Amino acid sequence: MSEGPDLEKFHVLEQQVVKVKDFEAEGWILDICAGGEGVIGLLKEQQGQTFFLEFEKK
Repeated sequence: MSEGPDLEKFHVLEQQVVKVKDFEAEGWILDICAGGEGVIGLLKEQQGQTFFLEFEKK
């Protein structure tokens, strides 16, 4: 059974807010992510094709 990450190797920052403005785009937008907030999908719902990646430590 996994014991979880070694927290001594992490540096924790205060929460930050990043504003992402809408942008012009033609055609499809490929959004490859690993658990983000789905920003492209929110901004470009009709154009975005999102693939979520899942990583497993072996």
